[in-house]
Amino acid sequence: MKIEEICEELGIDASVESSDFNGAKGKICDLIVTVDELASQFDQSTQAIGVVRSYINKKKIKADVGHLLQEVASKK
Repeated sequence: MKIEEICEELGIDASVESSDFNGAKGKICDLIVTVDELASQFDQSTQAIGVVRSYINKKKIKADVGHLLQEVASKK
């Protein structure tokens, strides 16, 4: 997964899972990474959401959520 690769590049030890929308809504996790079309359907008051422009383009993903991944990792 691209998020896992980005975490490795940034030196972040992370447990990364892939999930469909319904499964993700019920997850207890540090960060949910999704596209803009789905982000508004999550409860952003209880779940941290990172919005990416693409699930495929690693450069865009890193640009969009790299800082959030580092922020979450620094809180651990």
